[in-house]
Amino acid sequence: MAAAEGKWDRLKRWVESVMGGKIIRQERQPRWRPAWYFDVDVNGRIVPLYWRGFRGSTGKPGVYDRYPIEQESRLLQVLEAHGIPVPHVYGFCTDPKGILMERSPGRPEFHHISDEAERESLARQFMETLARTHRIPPEEFEAIGMIRPATPEAQALNIVSAFEAEYRGSIRRPVPLLEFTLNWLRRNVPKNMGQTVLVQGDTGPGQFLFHDGKITAVIDWEFAHLGHPMCDLAMIRGRDLCYPFGDLRERFRLYSELTGKPLDMEALRYYSVVALSTTPLGTAALIEVPSRSIDYAEYLSWYVL
Repeated sequence: MAAAEGKWDRLKRWVESVMGGKIIRQERQPRWRPAWYFDVDVNGRIVPLYWRGFRGSTGKPGVYDRYPIEQESRLLQVLEAHGIPVPHVYGFCTDPKGILMERSPGRPEFHHISDEAERESLARQFMETLARTHRIPPEEFEAIGMIRPATPEAQALNIVSAFEAEYRGSIRRPVPLLEFTLNWLRRNVPKNMGQTVLVQGDTGPGQFLFHDGKITAVIDWEFAHLGHPMCDLAMIRGRDLCYPFGDLRERFRLYSELTGKPLDMEALRYYSVVALSTTPLGTAALIEVPSRSIDYAEYLSWYVL
């Protein structure tokens, strides 16, 4: 207990040092990664902050070795420089690891909006933001250490291979349907490389905040990588199962109009399998041997879906 208390004491001292102020409110966010809300008084001005911590390493190869939180911190700064609405980064704490960023106003529950005009406006704003993100030259992200895929296989299997490593290193027995899916994905890699863009990796409804009819921040870039733009559209399809996003044909038609490029339907179908494979790969071990600390019913519903 003393070690844990010491860790959070170090974090709070670091936050006050970086901000040049005093923490006047703090609240631990209950979730599967360490995270804190802070209000800091900086010369009489209250600054709302969010600290997004490192999930921790299992000591085995996995998702968070492929997508380190240091990369997410650097990535947010590149996106902000290009005018993408993301939280401003104030600093990166090395002990304990995590990103100190602004606490953007708004809420994420797009599917709870009752006003149709507001829903359509926000959906358009989001697709415009996605199109602008995909237009950022990939060299900007290579400059912060992100790897550009060199082959169709590397492009197609980027996020799958990361989740597969997590799955292989944590399960006791292989899951037949997941083994079939992984083999299918390898057999059906698109023959041609698509355009290389920044892929958020878990994008869509629930992953942006909005307030007063405006998107205030696109959040959760932990699985971002350089890949095929259809991967992000496929992730939207997957999230739509839990967080309805409206008429996806219209959303994707708008994306095509904004980018000036036709949809690659073959790639979209392939990446839809990619998108739907990541959750069961990432949760298979918890389904097999549940931890007392998780909401098992919630994890099981994601896994089955």
